[in-house]
Amino acid sequence: MNCEDDRARIAWHIKQKYSDLIARNLAMHTIQLDIPDELAERLAPYSDNLLTLLELGLQAWTAHEMQEQLALREGLLQILATSGKVAIPQPYTAPAPYLRHTPIPITGQPVSELVIEHRGPR
Repeated sequence: MNCEDDRARIAWHIKQKYSDLIARNLAMHTIQLDIPDELAERLAPYSDNLLTLLELGLQAWTAHEMQEQLALREGLLQILATSGKVAIPQPYTAPAPYLRHTPIPITGQPVSELVIEHRGPR
């Protein structure tokens, strides 16, 4: 397989995955973008898939933003912990798991026989 086949296969999978999303978004808006010539040339082969590219790009951007927010939060927590003004609680650790004990061997008459014996004659 060459690179063109891979691109076509990937484009087909993307179109299949996001076609229902595109179908649900029947209300469309027109947005004009000013983009550099180099980017326009790179996007030209994908002109039929720009909606999907924008959706995937937005998902990647959102994931990236979330990672940045988490990193900033961790950094802030480290600064607060280092300053001694705030004590960071330790993660909750569950108590030791339940240990199954082996049954105690019982000698004598079986319990079922004891029950019948206790009932008396019928």
